[in-house]
Amino acid sequence: MNDHILPRLKHVRKRRGMSQTDLAEAVGMSQSYYSEIESGRKAVNVKRLAAIAAVLEVRPDELLADPNEVDPLPGVARRIDALPCADRDLLLRILERLESKPPPADPQFA
Repeated sequence: MNDHILPRLKHVRKRRGMSQTDLAEAVGMSQSYYSEIESGRKAVNVKRLAAIAAVLEVRPDELLADPNEVDPLPGVARRIDALPCADRDLLLRILERLESKPPPADPQFA
């Protein structure tokens, strides 16, 4: 099993606010079986990995990747796309405001 899937899987599940039971039920397995996958006692096959990724709303490769090397932008873009139009507009205005601010003064040169 990929060494990076275990901490990544738990991290993404917790970030989504899901318990092991929530995720296991959504994928159609027992909580105890899922717990063994997450703890590394059971291997996960491609079909189950795809189902888990779908429930967590990530690509399967995001669960397999080194957490330090995952590009978060596709996930962020999906989350932004899921926002109501008014919220996306607000987020865009916030980004534009941040981009228009002058960079903070570097205390080293002040």
